[in-house]
Amino acid sequence: MNIRNNEDMKTAKAQQTAEEVCELMKVLSSKNRFLILCALANGEKSVGEIAEMIGIREATTSQHLALLRKDKIVQPRRENQMIYYSIARSDVRKLMDFLYENYCKKNLNSEEEEKKIETKQT
Repeated sequence: MNIRNNEDMKTAKAQQTAEEVCELMKVLSSKNRFLILCALANGEKSVGEIAEMIGIREATTSQHLALLRKDKIVQPRRENQMIYYSIARSDVRKLMDFLYENYCKKNLNSEEEEKKIETKQT
């Protein structure tokens, strides 16, 4: 393989990676989907728990979760009649950990939840 072919392959890989990142950023550019992922940043939750945390209807929450599921960003887990959601991808988990600490944490959690989270981290 010559140098030019190797450079072409690197460029193609960079283009593909850029496309994937742009698609993820599109998902996060929706306020409701961003808030859902913020709610899931510190663990799995049911649709009702998420809806209550971010202040939107359960039906709206379910619609956004369906889109996030389609993109394999969240995954469901059924327990009896309840479905719990969590972040599925490690890259999204790492990104949301950063975003949660810097933007979501103080806005979504009650003071009691904040204390529980801080206790877990120490």
